[in-house]
Amino acid sequence: MSDAAIAELTPKIGVRNVASYNERAWWDNHRAYELGYRPTGRGEDFREHALAEQAKLKPDPVGDFYQGGTFCSMEFDGDRNRVIDWKK
Repeated sequence: MSDAAIAELTPKIGVRNVASYNERAWWDNHRAYELGYRPTGRGEDFREHALAEQAKLKPDPVGDFYQGGTFCSMEFDGDRNRVIDWKK
């Protein structure tokens, strides 16, 4: 999402997760659309490149589960056996 889109929506909706238009989106943008959000980018346009780069990384079930990549896993001190590995 562009900085301009965030600046326009923030006063209306507070802080929310919104994303560019993605056919495989994890988050539901319906509320943002109701408030006038119209994405200008498509994550799908970068899908092949993103998947190829992701395949180069070592598995990170903590980062995948919490959707934050290494930012989530670098200080994670919980039971890693309880984290779901979505790739299985």
